[in-house]
Amino acid sequence: MKYKHFPLVSFKAAADAPEGTFEAIVAVFNNVDRIGDKIMPGAFKDSLAAWEAKGRPIPVIFAHEWDNLDAHIGQVLEAKEVDEGLYVKGQLEMDEPFAARVWKKMQKGTLAEFSFSYETIDAVQLKVDGEYVNELRKIDLMEVGPCLVGMNPETQLLGVKEGRRNAAKDAIRIQAIHDMTLELGAKCGEAEGESEGGTEDEAGNGKSSGPSPSTFAARIAADLLELGID
Repeated sequence: MKYKHFPLVSFKAAADAPEGTFEAIVAVFNNVDRIGDKIMPGAFKDSLAAWEAKGRPIPVIFAHEWDNLDAHIGQVLEAKEVDEGLYVKGQLEMDEPFAARVWKKMQKGTLAEFSFSYETIDAVQLKVDGEYVNELRKIDLMEVGPCLVGMNPETQLLGVKEGRRNAAKDAIRIQAIHDMTLELGAKCGEAEGESEGGTEDEAGNGKSSGPSPSTFAARIAADLLELGID
């Protein structure tokens, strides 16, 4: 089993697709990578046909962590050879917390690499301009996925889709933030009263139950940031 890792150097976002959808060129044809391999057009043809015949999607796995189910973050919706190389369109499982975190990092550009695992079926070593080049003519593709290490600078992330927001859910969250803000004000008022003269419950104990004003403020800030409200 071998792996190839590529930087994803081109980014665009759109709001006309489900959350967690991405597009990428994950392998580049006729380009010698950093270990002297050159993937030839047609190298993925038989493997893609085999995946289609199985009726199963190609897995999207973070950093090739096959034995970690959390790292199985989605599936490839479409894979095909184009002029540049191997194009994939995938969907991350956004109801899975780890997959959702990976998608956010892809969207922000802090996770900007991609990789695929494969087995070489047919390859020929040639000497070109005094350097040995390993032409990969047939590859058995196993899986693809985001990772942290780059191999080929010409690979591109074509798109990471933001998806349509759920207005009803956002309205509920905004109402919750509003209620939390009112409670924060009450908490701050209580804290001010306690600092002046102190307050006690019926048993004579100091009142300290419930989240502190700073905790409420942190929650509000996090929710506003998530909703994209400055």
